[in-house]
Amino acid sequence: MIDTGTQTTFDIASNSIRQYKSECMRRNVQPEASIVNALTNASKKEEPLYQIVVRDTLLSRAQCEAISTLIPASSKLFIRVLDFEGSLKEDTVEVILESARQAPTLDVLNLKNCKVLSLKSCTLISEMIKNGFPMRVLDISNNQVDVNGLQLIGKSLTSPCCHLEILKMNCLTPSSSVLASMQLISKSLSSNTTVLSLGVGENHLTSQSTEHMTMFLKDTIPLPPITPRDESPTQIEKEKEEKEKLSSEENEIEKSENKSSSIKAEREADESVAQISPIKITSAIIYTSQLASLDLRQNNIGDEGALKISTCLKTNRTLLSLVLWATHLSPVGIGYLCNGLSDNSTLQHFDIGCNIVGFEGCKHLGVLLKSNFTLTTIGIASSEICSDDLIHICQALVSNWALLRIDLRRNPRLSYKGIQQLKTVMEANTTIQCIFMDTQQLIEKCKEGSEKHLLQADLQYIQQSCERNISSFIKANSIPENE
Repeated sequence: MIDTGTQTTFDIASNSIRQYKSECMRRNVQPEASIVNALTNASKKEEPLYQIVVRDTLLSRAQCEAISTLIPASSKLFIRVLDFEGSLKEDTVEVILESARQAPTLDVLNLKNCKVLSLKSCTLISEMIKNGFPMRVLDISNNQVDVNGLQLIGKSLTSPCCHLEILKMNCLTPSSSVLASMQLISKSLSSNTTVLSLGVGENHLTSQSTEHMTMFLKDTIPLPPITPRDESPTQIEKEKEEKEKLSSEENEIEKSENKSSSIKAEREADESVAQISPIKITSAIIYTSQLASLDLRQNNIGDEGALKISTCLKTNRTLLSLVLWATHLSPVGIGYLCNGLSDNSTLQHFDIGCNIVGFEGCKHLGVLLKSNFTLTTIGIASSEICSDDLIHICQALVSNWALLRIDLRRNPRLSYKGIQQLKTVMEANTTIQCIFMDTQQLIEKCKEGSEKHLLQADLQYIQQSCERNISSFIKANSIPENE
């Protein structure tokens, strides 16, 4: 499937159709119908091809070579998204990457589930990153990657020209490659100021790997927001005209005998300052990771790893989301994490689902929610809690005005008693907007009679209260029409 964007000419799209069909014919392969249709629609609407998305359709080398002719800047299509999830093999990944590095507007590259990333592919990716390629999102999850290739990508993250903001490396094989590279990747991220979101779930990471990650989690200081450069065709053309105008002005100035040297020197000084990117400036001011999202799901972190993470959470000032789903935590490890979050004023999303939370874990969470007014989402699905365990969290939520969402799904030991406690919370709480529960299962396992009717009434009240809070939130944050 191919999506299209806006602002180009009829001729560009029409020429692209002819070019693509010609390349397919030359290689004796059938053109992909979805690509032809998208180009045809772009031609009719006078729009460029901004996205190439081909998922779960294994492409041959010849097909990829034909598609790759649409990607470089010479095609004038301004490709921003390349998504080939589940559609490439080891050699065809290389074909796409060779053309991708000639696309100066590329923003997103998805190579998830392409089986194998060769050393050549990793080399091409690392060169794109360290040479200032504008790519912001990279997904290489669910692939076999050699340790040398993974370390090349890791080293490229130290480049001051790196623009990556989202890096996904979930479920890579063999696990030995990931474990051997984690220290280098962590060290690189400790000096990287652009990567905001890191996914390394399902990689068999251990508490030792967690210790490496403390390099980029502790003592962080948020950088000021950076205004992204406008790279639209209109803006590029405008900058080109300004440069030409500046060049002609300089030629006139050079004709002057007395003032030319001083004025030109001043202009060159101004230009040298203008060419320094905000990333380089902020890197010089502060040398620290800016990671905002960390996904460690389905790794063997354990309580020992939780202790190391909690130490970092006390001083971390950038992390907004932490996912520790199914990481072999016990109530002890959850206690460590809650202790670390008691001094944290930035984390908003905290997911510890599919771990053993139980009574003691809920007790720790209750203490945390009484003092922490930054968390907006807590995930404790599949965490072996019952209605009696929930009382500690419910007592804290009565006075907590920050939490918006809580996930209680797949906790079969929750009963009508727990729902009663949640109803009491919603009678006083004015901020919670969503409580995720398996309502149908709760109703089905409740005995017929008055208790079942009461349960259904309480569930309805909880839902209506959440809707009330959402309406109040929208009203409080809406801008009056006269403004």
